[in-house]
Amino acid sequence: MLKEPVTAAELAAKRAQQEQVRAHLQAQVEARQAKQQSKKQQDTHFAAVQQAQAESWQAEEVQQRGRVEQQKASYRQELAKQVADLEARRLEDRAFRQRGITSTTRSAGDDLPYNVVETPVLSPLGVRIQSVAVPKEGLAANRRKRSQYFIQ
Repeated sequence: MLKEPVTAAELAAKRAQQEQVRAHLQAQVEARQAKQQSKKQQDTHFAAVQQAQAESWQAEEVQQRGRVEQQKASYRQELAKQVADLEARRLEDRAFRQRGITSTTRSAGDDLPYNVVETPVLSPLGVRIQSVAVPKEGLAANRRKRSQYFIQ
């Protein structure tokens, strides 16, 4: 079978169709490349945001560790101070017990539920100093009554 000769008009139509197909394929390739480029830019932006957030978290964690270390140091200092105060009190109590009850301290009578108030009183023989026990505020209601000392 012999092929019929192709006319110039058919050849031109075929070339025009091929050009359209080529242009369409080229447009698809460019669209795909643009989409890949856009995705790559989004990925790099997302990675940069993630990296910045991770760095800020690390910096915050370092600051938190610093605060915790500072709190630990201040707690240790406070604890050492309390231990030293307690040791000083123990030594003072030991010395007081060795001396006996011959001396008084500043806090003598603080544990009593009353204060002793001295008042001048006029008597036939002259002025006399009278001592009166005045209940401390808030403690008078909590004071034991005579009957409560025997009920235990």
